[in-house]
Amino acid sequence: MLSKLSIVLGVCLMTVVGWGQRSNSDYKPIFNVGYNQGTHSMIQLGVEYDVLSSDEKWLFVGGGVLATPYHKEWHWLPYVDITKSNGLLFYGAKTSTKYVQPQVGISLLNLMDIGLGYGIPFNEDRIPVIKGFNLNIKIRLSGNDSVYPKLKMGF
Repeated sequence: MLSKLSIVLGVCLMTVVGWGQRSNSDYKPIFNVGYNQGTHSMIQLGVEYDVLSSDEKWLFVGGGVLATPYHKEWHWLPYVDITKSNGLLFYGAKTSTKYVQPQVGISLLNLMDIGLGYGIPFNEDRIPVIKGFNLNIKIRLSGNDSVYPKLKMGF
């Protein structure tokens, strides 16, 4: 199991370093941490990129790893996700080796997403089975200021 984690983390690290080395690239990594609560509690670590940025719309594409304890054993699930946000609301989808999850929710200036999703398992015979509604929280950390919307105050 440790070798699976090493492979997933190695791929994530190579992706971040590879994109970061491209000096002419507008794509800067956005690191995220999160927590999902549903049929299982899961911790999320990942990297996203803002691939379509405008003043009021963002499209985040990324991936990472989900860690979940199940019957006193930790399971590590690689995932990819896509999220469309306007800085206040978001919708998107996440998929891993075990399930796919459409999700919607509130985005707090793209810094934190609080969402509700529904996990649809690919196979209910293999553990862990992730199925049903779940609540998720994700925090984005980036040095790229264009990821976060500007507050417009005034009349």
